[in-house]
Amino acid sequence: KWLAAKLVQLRHISDRTTDSSHRHDSSGRFQHKRRWTLVSSAEARTDVYLPLNQDTAVAFDSVITSYQNLATLVLRTLHLELRTHAIHRIRYSLRPSYALDQLLDTPDSGILALNADLVAFDEELALHFRPTSHRFIITGLAALADALLVDAAAHHIAALNANGAGRLQLDVLVLQQNLKNIEPGASLARAARFLDLFAEGPDAVLAAAKAAREGGGEAADKAFGYEEMRALLELCYSERLGSERRDVAGSAKKGLDELVALLGEYMGRT
Repeated sequence: KWLAAKLVQLRHISDRTTDSSHRHDSSGRFQHKRRWTLVSSAEARTDVYLPLNQDTAVAFDSVITSYQNLATLVLRTLHLELRTHAIHRIRYSLRPSYALDQLLDTPDSGILALNADLVAFDEELALHFRPTSHRFIITGLAALADALLVDAAAHHIAALNANGAGRLQLDVLVLQQNLKNIEPGASLARAARFLDLFAEGPDAVLAAAKAAREGGGEAADKAFGYEEMRALLELCYSERLGSERRDVAGSAKKGLDELVALLGEYMGRT
């Protein structure tokens, strides 16, 4: 965009300019006898212009348009590159089981790596791009990360206990704090609420679904769909479902089925 803006300043259509396509020597090569025009303004300032006629102006303008289109393509590519990188990091940093024996006080390594990548990426953008272009690439990144974390928790984590939920809550907190330094107002509220509901237990999950149906729940509760809420109930029972004791696993399966049926009633599923 900078190059296009500079080049367009050279554009000058002159009646004295001839069509360069008709200037050939005896060997058939172009003869460029005059390329630049110096135009003196009333303020005695001399500017450099590229003399063009109507035909060459069209070709010149197409070059400027090509640079402008390339600039837009670069921005869109970086916009998508940052998001595909976030998708990859979040998807593959979370393990399939978070039934942990103890509560860990450090985030997942993939989340730490994503934070480092985001900081480095943001520093490069701030150095080389104007604020408007910078915002275009960054804005909405937190919303995507929020959706990815909920999706990963609901569809890619098979087992979860209190210690594992604590580890995931730390992941969400650390990533959110880092995103706030990059995107003002960044929030991972849905992911945090999803884990809070797990910590509160299956009854809280049903209460949230019922409140959403009646229109009295929070916006975050309303944002969860049936499949996400069902997955959350399954996570609430996952530790007992995986018990080696058949009576414990059987009782958990029965309790889960009953709550899933109630959830279906609350959310219009039969």
